[in-house]
Amino acid sequence: MVGEASVKEKNLKLLIGDKVCKIGVCGMGGVGKTTIMKHIHNQLLKERNKFDKVIWATVSEEYAVVKLQQDIATALGEDLLKHNDITMRAAVLQEMLKGKKRYVLILDDVWKEISLEEVGIPEPAVMDGCKLVLTTRSMEVVRSMGCEEIKVEPLSEMEALDLFLSKVGSEPLDIPTLQSTLKQIVEQCGGLPLAIVTLTSSMKGERDAHIWENALNELKARIGSVEDMVDKVLEGLKFSYDRLRNPKIKDCFLCCDLYPEDIVFDKEELIEYWIDEGFIDELESRKAMYNKGHANLKRLEENCLLESADHGKSVKMHDLVRDMALYITSQSPRYLVKAGMQLRELPTEHEWTEDLQKVSLMLNNISKFRLDMTLPKFTALSTLLLQVNSSLEEIDDSVFTLMIELQVLNLSGCESLINLPNSISGLVKLTALLLYGCRNLQHVPSLAKLGALKKLDLGGTGITAIPDGLDMLVHLRYLDLYAYGIKEMPAGILPKLFRLQYLRLDNAVAEAEEVSRLSKLECLGIHFRNLQEYHIYFSLKQQRCLNYYSFNSARLERSSLVGRWEKAVRIVGLTNFGDSIKIPTDIQKLFIDCCDDLRTVSDISSLKDATDWRIFWLYLCKQIECFYYLSSYTTELHTLELEHLFLYELDNLIAILGEEIDGAKSTLPTPMTPGIFSS
Repeated sequence: MVGEASVKEKNLKLLIGDKVCKIGVCGMGGVGKTTIMKHIHNQLLKERNKFDKVIWATVSEEYAVVKLQQDIATALGEDLLKHNDITMRAAVLQEMLKGKKRYVLILDDVWKEISLEEVGIPEPAVMDGCKLVLTTRSMEVVRSMGCEEIKVEPLSEMEALDLFLSKVGSEPLDIPTLQSTLKQIVEQCGGLPLAIVTLTSSMKGERDAHIWENALNELKARIGSVEDMVDKVLEGLKFSYDRLRNPKIKDCFLCCDLYPEDIVFDKEELIEYWIDEGFIDELESRKAMYNKGHANLKRLEENCLLESADHGKSVKMHDLVRDMALYITSQSPRYLVKAGMQLRELPTEHEWTEDLQKVSLMLNNISKFRLDMTLPKFTALSTLLLQVNSSLEEIDDSVFTLMIELQVLNLSGCESLINLPNSISGLVKLTALLLYGCRNLQHVPSLAKLGALKKLDLGGTGITAIPDGLDMLVHLRYLDLYAYGIKEMPAGILPKLFRLQYLRLDNAVAEAEEVSRLSKLECLGIHFRNLQEYHIYFSLKQQRCLNYYSFNSARLERSSLVGRWEKAVRIVGLTNFGDSIKIPTDIQKLFIDCCDDLRTVSDISSLKDATDWRIFWLYLCKQIECFYYLSSYTTELHTLELEHLFLYELDNLIAILGEEIDGAKSTLPTPMTPGIFSS
């Protein structure tokens, strides 16, 4: 908040006062509007004395009424998905907001006038105690929406230098010859906090005067070569990108602009995409590649090209940094990005240029994918992202004959897609074919010629048979066949896929002996036919090499297999517990379903050696009387370090913990110590 305290105080005064109900915070990109409002948002959440609800929604340049309506509803803990009509959604949302009495609604990054009535936002009135705040780069938006204007100005020379030194450290000032250089560098940042923070992140720890002088010369050359202020800012941000040096880390960064503006990236899923693209070198294991991906993420965060979100679980990209990435990819490499723009048709033909390298049309409403066959072949096109076009019903068979160099094809979440074009069979350079969540997909053409394929994701599809040619994919590292219609993996296929690191079958029965021969396997989700097959696999001790396993796990969420490295077993409908079931010693999650003769989990003797066991689900076990009996309450409780315990429909349960002494069992008061039982 360097230099912005006065703006914050002025804003708070208007919010708490009774004279103004609509406020517009305006200023150029990167000047700190969103940062100021985040501080205010957090302060209002803590105080809770003026407003019943504080709501934040990001609008962005790619504004869509439907998305804004849903974002506001989500912030209210409500849902509008069952209403398809925009007018109906607006009416429902308006009632939701009216029910909150006094609230502050913050609309961040507004690019054009918004019709409050169309969205379903009641016109704020002083007497209602409700306030609307928006941040925008446009003074015209502030005026057209009737807001009280608060202008955020760039930092003064002294404030900018203070921010610069708070990030880069005061050591460079100890070098007399550097003082003038540093002041000139700060001057080149134009008083924009984002530009200062991004630049200093790439120079932190640097004490060599020659490097600093070179940085100044580069900045002057970049910024002095353009007249438009926006371009000057982008060139300043690009300085930090250019200093990354490593081309693959640059690729990791640039591919983030293929996603919609303001999206929050789950770190594991983003790394998975980097692996698909080949931006992370192939290492000895998938986990090593994830570790490398996390190192790349840290580098991008340290250079302020990505920001941490969700307490470190996710990252996001500042909209001005995304503009800079798009600025780069509009030249070379050439990207066509129309993600999340609610398109119903493909971009116009003149946008499909021959030099395109990556195309992203994800999160739209495109129903048909057809291209004019007079277009030249896209010999540079390596990536086509069409995921979450839920209306996509038809892909012209000739499309992929124009894209013979395609390496990554993502159609995940295209729920209306029933058939894939046969021309997919000719994409011989394809390395990743992603079809997760295409629940109506009935047929996949032959894969026999796709010898370069490393990842095949058919999870959540409607297919009922193993695709033809699967046994030819000898370079496959990742295979998800978690489809309800596939009941069995034919014998003889898995041993041919000896490079597999990730395998998810779940519903499909596979032979334990064949699975055990997959020596590179790190992540396994599988359904064994019976207890004997499970024990055959267990006896081969392959599970000790796994970073993730999930046995009999049809109810596990997909996300738990992507980079989470968790270890789980699900037991369904078994009898004769005790020594009859073996549990891996490194298990973290245990699920027990419909096991009617189980009276207590402590009867599973192999669990006593499970030192990492943290999460337990127990469903529909009719004879359970006590969750766990301790042979000595004082000495064994420390070994039972569960973090989450879920108990469902246990008709005879009378206690969580019991004590067993000389064969006699008694129940104990349930301890509610944090970290033992939290749910």
